[in-house]
Amino acid sequence: SSKPEEVVLIGGHLDSWDLGTGAIDDAAGIGITMAAAKLIGDLPQHPARTIRVVAFANEEQGLYGGKAYAAAHADEITAHQIAAESDFGAGRVYGYSSSAPAHAQAAGRQIAQALAPLGIKHMPGTGGPGPDISPFAAQGLAWARLSQDGTD
Repeated sequence: SSKPEEVVLIGGHLDSWDLGTGAIDDAAGIGITMAAAKLIGDLPQHPARTIRVVAFANEEQGLYGGKAYAAAHADEITAHQIAAESDFGAGRVYGYSSSAPAHAQAAGRQIAQALAPLGIKHMPGTGGPGPDISPFAAQGLAWARLSQDGTD
């Protein structure tokens, strides 16, 4: 890694509420996040930046996991380059958007170009950071969003 002090954050959350098991809200997001981490780890060349994988907890009852992460890493906000969270089931991804600042728009377009052959449309100006990332995004952290079909 050539920039280990720079962090890319990926995550999801797993909570149970009422009598549910958390299987949909959102074990699918945890599965997607862990699979992404495994694929990144299996790459023949390591990423330039540190990839931090977080399984947030307690999103449904007050965002306590996201708030705890933001508090624990408050002095590292500028080290975080971008964050993405999976929190909408396991449907097909159809869109990509981000809050990348002006100086990073070229990188955002590169990501969109890489996703286009998969049928993923660039949708600038849409979406938001996701609940667990939102406490840190409120402090200025850039986010990326992969929009998923939530029909099922």
